[in-house]
Amino acid sequence: MMLDLSHCVEDSAHSYIVVSEKGRKAVFRNPEGARFLKIRVDNCLITDSSRKRSDFIVTKPNVGSVIIELKGKNVTQAYEQLFATLRHDECQDWLEKRKVLLIVCSRVPAFMASDAKFREKCRKEGVRAKIVCDQRELRLENLLGLQLDDAESGEMTSRKATARAKRQEPARKRK
Repeated sequence: MMLDLSHCVEDSAHSYIVVSEKGRKAVFRNPEGARFLKIRVDNCLITDSSRKRSDFIVTKPNVGSVIIELKGKNVTQAYEQLFATLRHDECQDWLEKRKVLLIVCSRVPAFMASDAKFREKCRKEGVRAKIVCDQRELRLENLLGLQLDDAESGEMTSRKATARAKRQEPARKRK
């Protein structure tokens, strides 16, 4: 029997994709009107209260996914919830290959030992991580380390490839 998860997933092409809970929110700019999926994880995709899980997943198909935890100050707990979501079987169908873990908190804490452990764990898992304060507009592509080459076409390349191309450009002109 297949579960109906349609109440957990919102398909949207709005210019702003917003996820919010308990006074915290993350806003993703979408000026191209691209398709996004907004998936509520906590108490929807994963209903078992004994399992750690994040609040949302925002996915831009064929581009990447952001696993989001909207948190007050307990950043260490947010780390645990994000990694648990990254590993949950129920979430795998909603995640793209490129992923970033995002904590939206009331204030960015001073550096803690847990930050270094979190970043090292992210590196080992092959995911990016970002901590931001409330009320900030984000671009999914920037969080993933991508940049738009042409806003009209939506074509993207990695920052490293773009930087490499710029370094090689003067050499080509000289020939």
